[in-house]
Parts: sequence; structure tokens; C-alpha cells
Amino acid sequence: MGVCHPSRTLVAAEVFNICRDEARVPACYTLAPPEGNMRDLESLTAADFKPWTRGQFRVHGDSEQPFDVELIEVTEADAGSARRQFALVFRGGPSPPLPQRIYRVKHEALGALDIFLVPLGPDEVGQRYEAIFT
Repeated sequence: MGVCHPSRTLVAAEVFNICRDEARVPACYTLAPPEGNMRDLESLTAADFKPWTRGQFRVHGDSEQPFDVELIEVTEADAGSARRQFALVFRGGPSPPLPQRIYRVKHEALGALDIFLVPLGPDEVGQRYEAIFT
């Protein structure tokens, strides 16, 4: 584990480098972005999410009760554009699934993201949702 630097703000890649396989970030670090600040979706890449595969995210709708989902897959499209396209697949949530639309998705290290989720239907374990970043 890295040495703590109190009041230092970390981004997801730094958290991964410090914590490696640990389940949580040391308490002496502040995670970025702080609550209320939204991440710029244009700046996100698959590498921001890969360290959190099998991690828990919280989905918030307007009228639905928040629920936890697990990030089960991060895939990248072949290079060919200025930005590499990628997709996320989450598992969890109510049955029947929520409709496709933008939901606020929160993660301890990544902060809050407003992303468009599309229900894929259930697999043998639970409901699945996909988010595609282009």
C-alpha cells in the first residue's frame, strides 16, 4: 500500500495503483469527484472502469428505490476513432427491469455518473443493464 498523503484527492487510476486488490481506499484519502460534482463522461475510458469489475455501483432513478448492481463486464471496441468506444454491463436490480433511460449511477471511487442504461434481460444470475460510451 502507498503512503498516505492527507487531504490529497485521488482519481480512479491512482486509487487502483495504491490499493491494488484491496476492497476499499484508505481513509486518509479523499475520493474524486466530491459528491455533487459530476464526472465528464467524455473523459472516461474503459481503463477507468476495469479496476472496478466485480465492484458494486448504486443506481438511482427518479421514483424508484436505489438498488445495487455489480459491474460484470468492460469491453472496448477496436481502435479507429479519436476515442475508443467501450461498453459496461451491470448485473442486479429489480424484476421486471427498469426502462432504458438515463440513471444516476454512483461508485465510491468514480463518484456520480449520469449514464444511459439499457436493460439486456436476465441471465442465470439476475437482471443485466448495458451502458455504451462512444
